[in-house]
Amino acid sequence: MNTVIFGKFRFNSFHFPGLTCCAVLLVWYFAWNIRALEPNDNIKSTSDDSISSVSNSVTDDNDDILIEQQTECLDGPKLQQALAFVLNRYPEKRQLMTIVASDAPTEAGANLHLRAIMKSSGEISLDRQFSLESADCNSAADLLSLVLEQFLTDFSVEQWRAEHESDALMPQKVASTEALEEKPTEKIVEKVVTREIVKEVVVEKDTATLAGFVFVGADFRWITPGVDFELGVAFDTGTSAHRLIAGSIYRATMPKTLGSGRYMENLFLLCVGWQYRAARIVVRSEVRVGAELISGFGYGTSYNEWNLQLEFNEALLFQLGAFRLGPQIGISPIRRHIFVAGGPKENLPNFRAGISFGKTF
Repeated sequence: MNTVIFGKFRFNSFHFPGLTCCAVLLVWYFAWNIRALEPNDNIKSTSDDSISSVSNSVTDDNDDILIEQQTECLDGPKLQQALAFVLNRYPEKRQLMTIVASDAPTEAGANLHLRAIMKSSGEISLDRQFSLESADCNSAADLLSLVLEQFLTDFSVEQWRAEHESDALMPQKVASTEALEEKPTEKIVEKVVTREIVKEVVVEKDTATLAGFVFVGADFRWITPGVDFELGVAFDTGTSAHRLIAGSIYRATMPKTLGSGRYMENLFLLCVGWQYRAARIVVRSEVRVGAELISGFGYGTSYNEWNLQLEFNEALLFQLGAFRLGPQIGISPIRRHIFVAGGPKENLPNFRAGISFGKTF
């Protein structure tokens, strides 16, 4: 018979084996909970550090970062995040300025513009511009954030405040009452002019631009086989992504043999359409309408006949600097045929596919 004693209480394990086990478990449970209730400096420290790290990761609103995006070259959300990351490392300097980033389309890509405008005076402390090709647009955010990082590193808050405090004290050193009245007026005019200049830049970037495109093309025609060549010029206006097209095209077919002679087609067309551009890819959709001159030669009696021509043209072009190259297709809903009196007859092809090459200007 074994006896287990806890303080003043005695239990006979021979008579109460189940009760003994319960007592042991209860004592262990209360001892463990009392230990858990004791203050733990390590846990508190870890919690404080965690709270501190979370609070440090919370950033202010990015109202002081303005993105004026006009092209696909500039990724607005990505750039804002990159600039905010840099500004958060310089909170004292961030309070003094507003960062404005904008872009404008070019033939090869885009022009980037980064400025830092002081909130108190409207003074532009940073004004940098960069020209990027379409292939380099992915690094636009990294470039502008690096420039901002260098600017903020070199920018001295103390020096800037000293200069502007001295400017503010200048009227007090002038004895003339007239000078004291004119100086604040000049300062106000300076602010208004600076803000008006910033506003004009934004409005100018919202306007549509005009560009041109001269091109040549070669096509294979069927159902009746044939080859043609074309030369055209088109003008487009709009934003960098979506533009309206208007132009003119001349197309001539290779002479084809029919019976004892040959014939060829000459087309004089006007076109209107729409263009979409994303990075280096350009899609052009056009409706072309005009006159077609069919000329026969080598026959006893040859005729020239004018006909109305209507067709739809699609082109998928790849931007290579100032040049564009890619496939194109065209289809005409008008079905015609040509024949020799008392001789063979041939349907004129109304479907063509080929390649287009041109240069923007």
